Amino acid sequence: MSYQLEEAILVKFKKNDFYQRLEQHKLIAVVNDPSQIEKVIKYKEHISAVTLMTGNILTVKRYIDILQKEEIPVILHIEKIEGLKADHYGVDFIIEYVKPFGILTTKKSVMKQAKSKGAFVIQMVFLFDTGIYHNILDSLDDIKVDMLEIMPCRATDLLEEIVRLSPVPVVTGGLLTDIRYAKEALSIGVASLATTNVEIWKRGVYGLLNE
Repeated sequence: MSYQLEEAILVKFKKNDFYQRLEQHKLIAVVNDPSQIEKVIKYKEHISAVTLMTGNILTVKRYIDILQKEEIPVILHIEKIEGLKADHYGVDFIIEYVKPFGILTTKKSVMKQAKSKGAFVIQMVFLFDTGIYHNILDSLDDIKVDMLEIMPCRATDLLEEIVRLSPVPVVTGGLLTDIRYAKEALSIGVASLATTNVEIWKRGVYGLLNE
């Protein structure tokens, strides 16, 4: 894959614009290999944003610039970038130089640092057990991030309660191996699906719902 970026002003996204895109498409494409960037661009009319989970400190800015020049907001999973340490300096480097729309992380220290720099921050939580579930519910009143991403999507009974009580939008994904799981997640009111499933990118969420 090769791209040449022309010198141009890349699109700068605002939080409200991003929320409108979520409402419009309800689909975040998760990219874990650079070869998927072309498919994201191909199906961008169905996609609200991209979660980028690939790259290294030498390539990540180029990937983000390519996507955001196509008017697709990029959320960077900071812990997935090779060669980057997710500390104070790493977060500053990403926000000030790489410039994704937002940051996705599981680490509270990264959330705090990113928010202090004015970044849009998504907290990723894996529902491994009921203890984590109750911790999420107990912490919702003191939430400091802009969105939650809860994994996996199949725990719809637990997700439904989180969606109902959360003061911020809730995204879900993981284990979306069948279209019925996507429909079940959307039926409980999540703001968006987050998936690597190219078939969903191709058809779009509303295409699924209308089947």
